[in-house]
Amino acid sequence: MDDRPKFPRSVVQDVLCELLHAFDPQPALGRPHALVDRVCAVGGYRRQKREMKDLEILYVGRRRLVRDPEDMLGADVETDIAEQLVADLLRRGVLAPRLDKNDRPSWGEWNKHAVHVATGLPVDLFAATPENYFNRLFVTTGPAELNVRIAALARKKGWEWEVYDPGFVPLGGTWETCPRQRRQMRSELEVFQFVDLEYLPPEARK
Repeated sequence: MDDRPKFPRSVVQDVLCELLHAFDPQPALGRPHALVDRVCAVGGYRRQKREMKDLEILYVGRRRLVRDPEDMLGADVETDIAEQLVADLLRRGVLAPRLDKNDRPSWGEWNKHAVHVATGLPVDLFAATPENYFNRLFVTTGPAELNVRIAALARKKGWEWEVYDPGFVPLGGTWETCPRQRRQMRSELEVFQFVDLEYLPPEARK
């Protein structure tokens, strides 16, 4: 049973604004200082919930070539600068890693479970790529019951929903092993259409 407290939307929105400003400090000026190509609130916030147990943010980080500090010849290495931002938020004490039920941090490449130190609001940071963004947007918006239904309907049609990849692959395959058969989702509408469901806007997804 999830006994975490619920936070009013106003508190969640204040934290969201703080973190969005960190990701994209000058959104009205052509985004030259943005550390991400895309960023938005997902989960209950996107579904217009009035109270939430956490804030969930999906982002596509910008990648740049930077000097590799471990290379004596000064070679460049590609890095996701949004990941550097997240590390800075931890260093400054804005966010802290959130421990799981086994008192261990849940901090991976795709999902980072944190807490906003000043308010105690749990914050989940979900990374995406330009290729899997819309698939990740659908999954992280939820709710879980709808995602389970989508996966079940896909399996009935002979497909596996690859939630960390851009879409669907034939059962028994993977995104890497089925390059010709895989189906990339380029909008949330396509996810609904793939399993023959009528489109639902986020606020109607129960």
